[in-house]
Formats: sequence, C-alpha cells, structure tokens
Amino acid sequence: MKRKMSVIAILIFVISVLFTACVTNETSDLNDQVDKKLNDTLIVAISADVTDFDAHGNNAPHNPMIRTQVYETLLEKDQDMNLLPSLAESWEYKDDTTLIFHLRKDVKFHNGDQMTSKDVVWSLKRACDSSFSGDFLKAVDKDAIVAIDEYTVKVPLHYAFAPILFNITNYDVGIMNEKAFTDAGGTYNDSPVGTGPFKLKNWVRGDRIEFERFDEYWGDKAKIQNLVMRVIPEASSRVIEVETGGVDIAYEILPNDAKRLGQNKEIEIIRTPQLRTNFIGFNCSKKPFDDVKVRQALSYAVDREALVNNVYQGSGVLARGPIQPSCLGFNEGLKLPEYNPEKARELLREAGYPNGFSTAIYLNESQQSIDTAEILQNYYSAVGVSTEVNVLEQSSFLSHIVDSTQDIYILGWNSFGETDRGLYQTFNSSTASSQNTARYANTEVDNLLEIGRKSVNEAERIEAYREAQEIIVEEAPWIPLV
Repeated sequence: MKRKMSVIAILIFVISVLFTACVTNETSDLNDQVDKKLNDTLIVAISADVTDFDAHGNNAPHNPMIRTQVYETLLEKDQDMNLLPSLAESWEYKDDTTLIFHLRKDVKFHNGDQMTSKDVVWSLKRACDSSFSGDFLKAVDKDAIVAIDEYTVKVPLHYAFAPILFNITNYDVGIMNEKAFTDAGGTYNDSPVGTGPFKLKNWVRGDRIEFERFDEYWGDKAKIQNLVMRVIPEASSRVIEVETGGVDIAYEILPNDAKRLGQNKEIEIIRTPQLRTNFIGFNCSKKPFDDVKVRQALSYAVDREALVNNVYQGSGVLARGPIQPSCLGFNEGLKLPEYNPEKARELLREAGYPNGFSTAIYLNESQQSIDTAEILQNYYSAVGVSTEVNVLEQSSFLSHIVDSTQDIYILGWNSFGETDRGLYQTFNSSTASSQNTARYANTEVDNLLEIGRKSVNEAERIEAYREAQEIIVEEAPWIPLV
C-alpha cells in the first residue's frame, strides 16, 4: 500500500518554516480543503527559487520542497521518522555491510521509460560523486554497487553504517533517468525527468515554477492537476498575496504577521515541527574561543528563554540540546547553562579576561538573526564583552563560515531527524568546515560519534550519543536556541 504524503503534506513537512498561511473558510485537514475548495490549480508562495533541477545538485534550503515534486528516493520517512518503502518496495541486509533493494516493477519516469535497476545504480553512483549528496553516502562502496537483476540492486558498504537507510531517504539521493539526463546535455534543467507525482511544465527563473500532475504516477495520484510555485522573496508581499487570494498557501510567515492573519477567519495558520536547531556558534579554532571557559562564560551570559521569546514570539520551541528530541539517543537529562551574568564574569576572569574583550558577530540578513544579534550585543556588553555586528549577504556569510574567519556567528542546522547528521557532521573533528562550523574538536567525542554511526547495536549507539551530547554541552561550542 502506498503510504506517501500528499503533495500538500510534502510541502508542509519538507521545508523548514516559521509559519504557513493558507486560505480556507473552515479549519480542517488540508487534504480535505484541496478536495473541497480547489479546482485544478494550487498556487503556493515561496521565498526563493530552486537553484537547479539536478537531483544531486546544490542543496540550498529551498530546493527540497521543489525537487521532491519531481524526484523520489528508494525509501522515505513519515512524520514520525519511521522508514517506509518508496521506489524500493522492500530492502534487507545480506550482512552488516551489504544492502539489497528490491525495486517496484510498476514505476515509470516522466518520459514514459520504465524505472529499472540500471537507473538506480547510475543514480546512486552519481550521488556518491556529488559534492552535495556525497556526504550522505560516504559509507557506500560506490564502485561495488551493482544490479543483481532488472529490479534488484546490491549496495555494499565500506563498513557497518547504521544511518545509511535513513540517509538514503534524503532528497539529495533522488533517482534520475540516465538516458534523459545524458540526452538533454546542458538543457536538462528545462526538462528534468523523475518518477514523482508532478512533472515540470515551465520554469521562469526568479518568478515561478509550474508543474502538472503525472497521470502515470505509480502511487496515489495528486489531487490537483496543476501546481504553481510563485517566488515572492518579501515576507510582507507573501502575506498580502494570501489576504487578497493571489496564492492558496504561503510559507515563512513572520510571527507578527501570523498573529494578525490568525484573526482572519478565512485564513488558517499552520504550525509544523522542524528538524532544525538554530544556534549561536563560536569559532573554537580562534582565540579567545579556543578556551572552553570563554565559551562557557558567553553561554552563561545569555538568557536563552528570554531571547527566544523575544525573537521567535511563539514560533519555536526552546532547544534542549544540539539535536531535537525526535532524534535517536536524544539526552533528555542535558543541563544547558542557565542565565548567570556573575558566573560569566567569573569564568572570564579565570580565562584571563577580567576586563572582557572585543569581538564580532557574523550573521545573514534574516530578520530573526538580526534581532538575535542585537539582543546578544546587550547580554555580552553586560559582562564586558564588546561586539561588532556584521550583517552579510548569504553567500558572503557562508564564505566566512567555510573560510573560518568568523568569531561568533548565528546559524541553523537541519538534522533531517538523524542523529548522525545532527551530531557527527557538526561536531566531529574530521568533518568539513561547512558542517562543523564551530571547528570543534574533541577526541572522546570523535570516538563516541564513530560508535554511534558504525555500531549495529542500537542500545550501544544510544549510549554513545547520550555521552557525546553531555560533553558537547559542557564544552559549549554552540548555544542552542530554538
């Protein structure tokens, strides 16, 4: 039985959002609203365009909700993070390092071709080589991936890697049609070919993306004929479009606007959980942040609860650690530093900074990041730390992060519900600078996170993850916010 979420649910679940607003005359399930209110077209307002339609291409934040209309993965996960079959109807471990996927035999690509193991093998090998999706597949022995027969694929691993099935659900590991990609050459972005419920009809860069229902879709057909995603960068403009009926759904509604829209009986505000933790980070490779006492001091200097209430205004839950409670091995006993300015000053004196020091906070142009930085300035000033706020365009901001030139910074990380991504990629000393943005390094944490990803014993993994979180919170490379 096909247990895939409808297009509406996919849109709501995949993208990291503050609030979503949708036009309705009654409070009811969104799928019912589609049945009752929409004729043949759904119009959705999004804040940024897709960068490309390569399933293994750039993984910018807004790409998932757009590409998942076109592409599917071998497995998927539901909203409770349970693994479900998708293009693979079943899977099994031949041994600890050999996965076997049994593919569906009734799947067609948008160009009419039947999906077979040939396309799956090609897609997985290509994803392994991608600088974007390759991080999810480092454990896969790319050269040993083979088709056993037309609908069976063997995926060997270099070593036992518990998160691999979860990683294969990631949208970066979508299955593509090899022939369509090869034949299209440089024009593939205009006519991407996947197996998803919608196929691309028209893409006007920076303005809108138009999809039409794929009527030969193997699963439950989409409830609408046409899906239009309009690119509307300004949050206020998205709000106006909802109010005037220009769009049916709008994403990333700011808290103040959400409160106002919530008073309109014809508009429903939908809040959905995220798998993302927003945080304040410290560059542990630079002085004075290489000193754990300095990082601890700056953590005690911040009233996290007051900051989150002021900035997010009810649109987020105060973080209880670096990963979300839904992640395997989440340590519910973590004790994050509580607001204590005197403790902060004491630690700064012990670290050799009795008079504080001067530093800089780096952030992008997000209003929530700007608001966070302004509050942070006041907290740090109160303990003698002077901060300059550097608001940068997103690409410039990320360049500072990758080049390790930031001091304090404001960022977020999406775990996709998998602890390995939430902890190993962000706190293991061997990971890329774009992931371990704090440049945090601790041998004991490294060892624990290796156990967490390579052990096939779930109890052992959970214990390793719990211990790692305790050390990470104690050494404070992050101040988890929301």
